[in-house]
Amino acid sequence: MPIVPSQGRDPIGFGQANLAAGARLTKLDVAFSRQLCKSKRKILEPGSEGEESTFLPAAVHLRFFGSYTEGSEFFPHLNEMRSIMALPIGAVAPDFEAETTEGKIKFHDWIGNSWALLFSHPKDFTPVCTTELGALARLKPEFDKRGVKLMGLSVDPVDRHAKWSEDIRETQGAAPNYPMIGDTDFKVSKLYEMLPASTSGDVTARTAADNQTVRNVFVIGPDKKIKLVLVYPMTTGRNFQEILRAIDSLQLTAKHRVATPSDWKQGEDVIIAGSVSDDEAKTIYPAGWKAPKPYIRIVPQPK
Repeated sequence: MPIVPSQGRDPIGFGQANLAAGARLTKLDVAFSRQLCKSKRKILEPGSEGEESTFLPAAVHLRFFGSYTEGSEFFPHLNEMRSIMALPIGAVAPDFEAETTEGKIKFHDWIGNSWALLFSHPKDFTPVCTTELGALARLKPEFDKRGVKLMGLSVDPVDRHAKWSEDIRETQGAAPNYPMIGDTDFKVSKLYEMLPASTSGDVTARTAADNQTVRNVFVIGPDKKIKLVLVYPMTTGRNFQEILRAIDSLQLTAKHRVATPSDWKQGEDVIIAGSVSDDEAKTIYPAGWKAPKPYIRIVPQPK
């Protein structure tokens, strides 16, 4: 269901707001959105008829509202508004300095000319994250083989990470063998838009549920640009075999003008990228290609 601002809304009386689809924004709407995003207020997500409405953090909507001007129609959906929180593929990964279990790092310098995997956790001593950190530690040789550096993040102090590491080793058979950021000021979580900009307070007083949106995976290339973003709920463990598969595809397609089809694995056939004309493809693939349709040109994986 669309989330829309009412016309002539009183910013202070938002609890009584009338949400109507297709409303045109007024000066008051624009002013309201700006005030809302500077505050800790929450915006209404209307339920369907007969259902209660729910509330979303105001900070989610800052840039979305900012793109509208007086008189424009407003038809965004909830998922579109939530997507504003995620950094887009192709954006430069924000640089930062942070304390980690292996000392202070400057992120871009730490990446160097490698690929990087930044993966985040809402809180230490959480069950699903414990299994994930152990799984990643066991798989580190596979990431090393692909030239991918690993960087974890959890919204807790570094000294708690060290204690958690002991539990991970005991229960999972391997402790983190990569740095873990202690994001005690929420700086990195906010910089990567996993938490609203308004987040503050004592990190140790927050629960995993408070930080539940800190469950992202970012794959970053040597050019420091974001190549892939995955977001998981707290109740679903990450599939690192799938992440390795995706990295294989990203690295292959960065070198060759191809795309990988559904469920592709290393060594299987690939698709000639749509940006390559047939004439150009003939020079790259003189042996030709299979084409079940003119726009699906299948060739062996380039070496």
